[in-house]
Amino acid sequence: MLRAAIFDMGGTLLAYPGVGDTWRALEEPGIRAVYRYLRAEGHALPVEEDAFCDAMFLRLERGWRQAVEQGVNIRADTWIGEVAMGYALALGEAALGEAALRYASPLRGGVLAQPGAAQVLAALRGRGLRIGLISNTIWPGALHREDLATCGLLQHIDHAIFSGDLGIWKPSPQIFQSMLAALGVAPSEAFFVGDSPQEDIAGAQAVGMPAVWLANREFPTGGIRPDFTITSLTDLLRLPILA
Repeated sequence: MLRAAIFDMGGTLLAYPGVGDTWRALEEPGIRAVYRYLRAEGHALPVEEDAFCDAMFLRLERGWRQAVEQGVNIRADTWIGEVAMGYALALGEAALGEAALRYASPLRGGVLAQPGAAQVLAALRGRGLRIGLISNTIWPGALHREDLATCGLLQHIDHAIFSGDLGIWKPSPQIFQSMLAALGVAPSEAFFVGDSPQEDIAGAQAVGMPAVWLANREFPTGGIRPDFTITSLTDLLRLPILA
């Protein structure tokens, strides 16, 4: 018997239109905002803005890959500080915190709920299911809770786990197990919905949860086989597991 539905956030419940179609295009406005903030604060960066963007994105790619493959944590303030140290800039905690907020601002400014998200969450709760959310993120969960509230989704979510707070990343089994424990359900009593085959589908299946792939953009599946595939959130309500 199903008792819970657990969702990924970015690309699943929330969308970020107008900020680029590639990962780099998504991140670059925030990275440029960090560069301009540091220059405005009088920090003598020895490189031009484009070179700074290259260095920041390279560090992000490496850190994200390590987080997913090894379960190590990555936070925006930490890797901004690491890149700054590479330029012999020692930034204090307050400056790093502000730089991380500047980095998040362009992305958060255009955030929208995915079509049908509120409708689907409300319908699932109406069927007696508890709703969970697990997100890999480089920012504190408080920022994302604000976004979810702005988009009218937070009220439908019983428990949310953000990797930036927990220090564990999908597809680590521990982050899924933490959610199952918080909701008080067994893996067979829940299902997971996400758009990343490696982080969401493989991660959920590894702990015994059925996994639903929201195939709303191209991802190399690498042999990963979801239990169900949907192309919109509203398709979820028609799946046989919810019959």
